[in-house]
Amino acid sequence: MRSGWLPLAAWGAALIAIALLGVLVFDLDTLPALLLAGAGACSLVSGLAVGVAERRRPHLDDREQPELVVRGSAATTIVAAGVTTALVGSAAAGPAFFWPGAGMIVLGLGGLVREWLAGRRLLRERRP
Repeated sequence: MRSGWLPLAAWGAALIAIALLGVLVFDLDTLPALLLAGAGACSLVSGLAVGVAERRRPHLDDREQPELVVRGSAATTIVAAGVTTALVGSAAAGPAFFWPGAGMIVLGLGGLVREWLAGRRLLRERRP
């Protein structure tokens, strides 16, 4: 299974390049440039982290245990939306957006812990 870490990292690098181009050529203001570059940096770091995790993963020949593959996670989406709401909203519109975003982050992290525990339980039940 391939995760596609390279397009994610390339997208992040492209966002950083666009932010630099906007500042150097088109006199883009500081806040929009930092928001765009920050989103690019997050995407770049996420792509690199996925690539490192993919390399550390055992090959099919080495595995004898079942593997749990999650296709989607609502909790991950909630954490990402919470981070965006807290950081971008508070930077652009004021501190009123920080606490709702922080609440979304906490709820999403709770969901991630629940998913992790459920995954461990499923793997433990499937072992011979």
